[in-house]
Amino acid sequence: MRTKYMLVFLISGLLVACATSTNIVPAGKDTFLIAGDDSWDTISGKKIKTTLYQKANSYCEKNGKKLQPLDESVSSYSAELRFRCLKENDPGYTRPNMETVPNVKIETN
Repeated sequence: MRTKYMLVFLISGLLVACATSTNIVPAGKDTFLIAGDDSWDTISGKKIKTTLYQKANSYCEKNGKKLQPLDESVSSYSAELRFRCLKENDPGYTRPNMETVPNVKIETN
């Protein structure tokens, strides 16, 4: 019985380890980008998005600032978040008014 639980625990750990995220990278003044995906297609983009928000929030808090999300992109097994780290009294630190970035863009001439 104990072996069965150990096997379940090991498999669960391996599945969670399959989802990876990039390092947080600068993308302009006070603006950053982080992305994540699951190459094994076992963890949904929505769960990855949650992890990205947690990492972004920790990053901003570590620098004495607050997370201000700008936009996000979520697909079946990946997600991307663009955000700012702002001081609480910064005029740009407001309620987020985000729109999901479309994964298809149609351009006309």
